[in-house]
Order: sequence, then structure tokens, then C-alpha cells
Amino acid sequence: SIYKTYTPPLKYSNITCLWDLDSMKKEPDMFFASDVLHHLNLKAWQNILHNLTSKTRYVVIKDIDATHRFGNFANAMHDLLINGERVRSIYPHDLARDLEELGYHTQYFYIPKLWYPHFLLIAKR
Repeated sequence: SIYKTYTPPLKYSNITCLWDLDSMKKEPDMFFASDVLHHLNLKAWQNILHNLTSKTRYVVIKDIDATHRFGNFANAMHDLLINGERVRSIYPHDLARDLEELGYHTQYFYIPKLWYPHFLLIAKR
């Protein structure tokens, strides 16, 4: 998979790309993931949640919205055929619940895209 093989170049000192959970020990004030979570298994997401610290004030997640079944299915087939990956369905309301249990206030936004429906979840504490 391209996601496992190539890493993007980073040119900004204030942005850290997390390749492992140990990187979160730097206690960032924001966690951002765009079209990533559906590639991670549930345990990886739970580890990320567990490693959010009190200094992580903002969580911003954009991903495929699994509540729209056809678009979610089409994206899953795309990832299976193109990347050879079996992906996980991401339900934004489940993510919001997880974050609210940690004390975040969440806002959900639906983002209609041509092929695959997305959502944006912004969490702040």
C-alpha cells in the first residue's frame, strides 16, 4: 500500500507526522487526521485516544462517512482493489462519543464529495 511505503516530506517545524504512538509523548496541542482512520484497525484508534493528553486541546478528523452505505462500500472496494487493503467503517457519531467521553465538545459536518461521502469532526476541550 502507498500509505505504508511512502512518507510525505515535512517542511514545517510546528507540524509532526506521527509514525508511532511514542511521538504523541511530545504532547501536541492538536491531533489532525485526514482520510486516515479508516485505514487503521480499532485497536490503533483506541491507542491514539488513550495517548491524547490534557494538552491536546483540538482533535480534527476528516474521513469517509460510513453512515452513507453505498459511498462507504464504494470506497471500501476502491481501497481493496487499488491498495489491497481491507478498511474499517468509520461512524462519526461513534468517534464523537469516544471524544466526548474524554471531555471534548464535538461538532459534526457532512461533506458531500463526488464519489465518497466524507465527514469533518472537530473536537475541542
